[in-house]
Amino acid sequence: MQRVFRSEPPEGEAPRDTLVCVWPPGLLYDYPPLPLMPKFLQKTRSLQSMIILIAPFWPCQVWFLSLWSHLVVPAWTLDPVPDLLSHPSGIPHLDLDSLKLMAWLLWFP
Repeated sequence: MQRVFRSEPPEGEAPRDTLVCVWPPGLLYDYPPLPLMPKFLQKTRSLQSMIILIAPFWPCQVWFLSLWSHLVVPAWTLDPVPDLLSHPSGIPHLDLDSLKLMAWLLWFP
């Protein structure tokens, strides 16, 4: 069973909307596009799952409180090293410091 969903499908495959796909059981890992974070969190609430979520430390966002309420252990800060995020073509992210990315271990009972 494939356990990875990609935003851009491999060549020759049709794109998928991962928010309507059936997610596999077990520990999940995701870094959803930030504009989709509310829908992503709504999807995870419908599952009984544990997920490692990569998301910024942005307390003013409407979805931020949901992260805190499902947190299992304190979130880990991800150092903004140049190769932390890059486009598949290899172009690095231009403003990593502004993202303040963290890894959040969340439980949705």
